[in-house]
Amino acid sequence: MSTTYMVPLSLMTPDMNLADLKAPAGTVDHVDMMYNAGHPGVAEPHVHIVLWNIPDGQLPPAALKALPDVAQILKAGSLP
Repeated sequence: MSTTYMVPLSLMTPDMNLADLKAPAGTVDHVDMMYNAGHPGVAEPHVHIVLWNIPDGQLPPAALKALPDVAQILKAGSLP
């Protein structure tokens, strides 16, 4: 189980505080952040912030792939 936030890059700043995101699915075990160039529903480039409620060892394989560093994306304004 997880809670996913989709935050447009245009709204993100390097000093943005993400510590207070609500986790309606329960206690957060760990967090992933990944870039998305846009899709139906959120067309502009954005970051998916996934608050996972299950341990890493129980994640599906697709959730374990290498992800770009969000701080680098924000600094560069695009994928490295």
